[in-house]
Amino acid sequence: MRSNILPDYLAEIARIRATRAGTGEVSYYGALAGALNAADERLKPRVFCVPNLRNRGAGYPDMSLFVVARGNPPEDWPEAAAPERGVVEVDDIPAELGAAQLHAQVALPCRLRSLSDAMANGVKFGRKLMLTPHRRREVQARLLAGETQRSIARGYNVGRATISRLPMSEARLG
Repeated sequence: MRSNILPDYLAEIARIRATRAGTGEVSYYGALAGALNAADERLKPRVFCVPNLRNRGAGYPDMSLFVVARGNPPEDWPEAAAPERGVVEVDDIPAELGAAQLHAQVALPCRLRSLSDAMANGVKFGRKLMLTPHRRREVQARLLAGETQRSIARGYNVGRATISRLPMSEARLG
């Protein structure tokens, strides 16, 4: 599995831009199609990109994503089948956009997508809680009983700030 898809894509864009002979977005279709096709190894089901799809009544999309495993060889596919994974519209890259800004503009959606995928799979982010839910209820009860935050914190081997951040509304309601 390739792990350098984004750097390869950005290098290809830089190479095309360096010629100063490219035309707007169309010159970059090959680089993007290559990156999308390289990424198909990570996708389930695997997809492949077809640039310049024919008009199917909604205009001419820049690219379309088809599922690789259709069960039939390509010659047996139905005429002008719709792309199962959607279409891609490409916008022109502003001339004043530098390489660092371009990398940030492309990498941020990739990171956000990775984070959202991880969250959807149940991955927890942030620091681990210092007190279990049971201990939190115990601390809240001790606070309501009048014990000081400092003495409770020493008993649980945590800082006083950890105790002070606990919401008291749960203890008062329960």
